[in-house]
Amino acid sequence: MTKGKSVFAESRELAFRSYKKCGGNVEATLRDLEKEGLNLSKPTFYEWIEKFNFKDRLKNADAENQKTAEIQVGFEQKMLKKLVAQLEKYEKYFDENPELDNQATYAYTNLLKVLIEISRKLKPSEGLPGGPPKSVGLSDETLSRIKEEIYGINTKP
Repeated sequence: MTKGKSVFAESRELAFRSYKKCGGNVEATLRDLEKEGLNLSKPTFYEWIEKFNFKDRLKNADAENQKTAEIQVGFEQKMLKKLVAQLEKYEKYFDENPELDNQATYAYTNLLKVLIEISRKLKPSEGLPGGPPKSVGLSDETLSRIKEEIYGINTKP
């Protein structure tokens, strides 16, 4: 037992955490609580749901989880835009400097890997398996050029 908390308060919080884990399903929550060693009757649990605002707390927790997920996606999208802008700078550099620059090529390919990894987290690839999603912002022409110049893959029929 945690110092300064009553057994009742701890049991109530355990009940809420289980209720949240079970998605608000009362039957599943009661089974889960029984596994944890807390046996509650259905009427008692319904009383706790009302008395201790379990439904409101569950809605608030879901809203907070959604907000956190949106912040993370927003950050990843922001980083994706910055990386795409950097990628475009490299493309411009390659257009202006036809000589092979190993460091720039290495940086460019690593940037592509990072872009693909982040974009897959945002939206799984809808194209070829393992291919970058269309949301990266690369045109098919640019992608063909990259494959040909960087990887040596001829994509022309």
